[in-house]
Amino acid sequence: MFDLSRELAKDLPASAPEQEKVRVSLCDRVQQILDAKEISSSDLQALTLLERGTYYKLKKQDYKPSFVTIIALCVGLDLDISITTELLNKAGYSFDGSERHCAYVAVITRFAGQSIFVKNEF
Repeated sequence: MFDLSRELAKDLPASAPEQEKVRVSLCDRVQQILDAKEISSSDLQALTLLERGTYYKLKKQDYKPSFVTIIALCVGLDLDISITTELLNKAGYSFDGSERHCAYVAVITRFAGQSIFVKNEF
């Protein structure tokens, strides 16, 4: 006999890392990304063209970056659309289908590996 609960339980360990991301705050998730990529404040500024102080603001739990700041972070760090969407959602934002937002999606999905200057030019 097929036991549905047993089958579902087998999948739980595999999905646990994805579920953990949901519970992590925006600040903590950004910090995980910066740590994994070994990004310093000067690296962040050079890669994203954001102000130097943004690095320290991102470490504060109560900091709510703007939509554009999150996009600059994601574009500059060459994050994929999945992580970009995750960070936007954690900050309470989402892509709205506007021409500008479609351009952001295009930059993120089509210009991977390019410099921030190439991406900004587009």
